[in-house]
Order: sequence, then C-alpha cells, then structure tokens
Amino acid sequence: MKEYLGALVATTLLGGIVRMLAPEGNLQKYLRLTVSLCLVAALLGPLLGALGKEREVSLGEIFSEDENLQINYDEIYHHSLENATKKQAEQIIKTKIFQKFSLSEETARITANFVTENDKIEISEIYVSLQGNGVLTEPREIVSFVRTEWGCPCVILYE
Repeated sequence: MKEYLGALVATTLLGGIVRMLAPEGNLQKYLRLTVSLCLVAALLGPLLGALGKEREVSLGEIFSEDENLQINYDEIYHHSLENATKKQAEQIIKTKIFQKFSLSEETARITANFVTENDKIEISEIYVSLQGNGVLTEPREIVSFVRTEWGCPCVILYE
C-alpha cells in the first residue's frame, strides 16, 4: 500500500513540476493531457495488474505439468479422430443411399447416429428425411436397404 501511495505522490509531483517548467501556449494543453494520462495509469496500474495475474508462473512450472497436458492431448486426439470417422461414415452412407435410390441433397437429408462401445464406433440409427421429389421414393425399400447394408434401424421422415 505504501508503494502504491508513493507512486501516486511521485507521479503527481513530477507532473506538476513538468507543467510548471513548460512554456505557455499549445504545448501546455498537451502536457496537461499527458500528465493526466500518467496519473490515470498510476491509479489503475495496480488494480489492472491484480486482476490480470494472480501470480507469476515460471516455465518450469508449465513444463512440470507436461503429464497432464499429454493426457489432455490424447483425449483431444481421440475425440477428433472419432468425429472424423463418424463424418466419413455418414458421407459413405449418404453416397450409397443417394446412388441406390437416385436421390440428391435437394430430395433427401441423411443423418446417422453412432454409439461408442469398448472404443468401437457403431451405427445406431439412420434418419432419411425425404423432401420434394424424394417423397415419391418407396420408404420400405430404403429401410430394407439400410438394414441389409448396415444392420441398423432406419427412420423415414417426410418434410
């Protein structure tokens, strides 16, 4: 607290001396602004410093937590790989259904739900939402194709 008050007093005194020694004219306005900004910085400096950092952290402390970081990176990698696998599988499903039934992005939306058991990703359900000319497609054929191809239930929706 003493250091804080000392810094405020020193900033105020130094600013006053500089303003007194400055010549009259336009320079006086700029000095007044500069001294005021220095005072504001002296007032807010310790407050902003206390909010910004609880304590200093050394590089040694950062690298000593390397084992925890490795675990987090492993989890992130596994999660990213799992998401990429699901997206690729869903794209393959879309392509096969689109080709088999002459559907397109404009006539059908296809999504797949997945479950992960024992680090193995499996398709739990496939949703086929038919729209536009896609509603003319026989839904029982789509359901039969999905069960035969992927062995999971298929839900047909109409938009």
